[in-house]
Amino acid sequence: MIVYILSFLTLGHQIMFNLEKVHIILDEMILNGHIVETNKTSILTPLLVLDKVAET
Repeated sequence: MIVYILSFLTLGHQIMFNLEKVHIILDEMILNGHIVETNKTSILTPLLVLDKVAET
């Protein structure tokens, strides 16, 4: 039970500190209130591009 609570808190922390990434993922998945994309590769491609740009 404690492990579950700690993992939940860690996940919540990751979402709070990566809120921009959460918004990008949701923008890629949802259009006009409907889920339009579920392919993980297609959804994460913009994040990978932004991470590469941020590194340079």
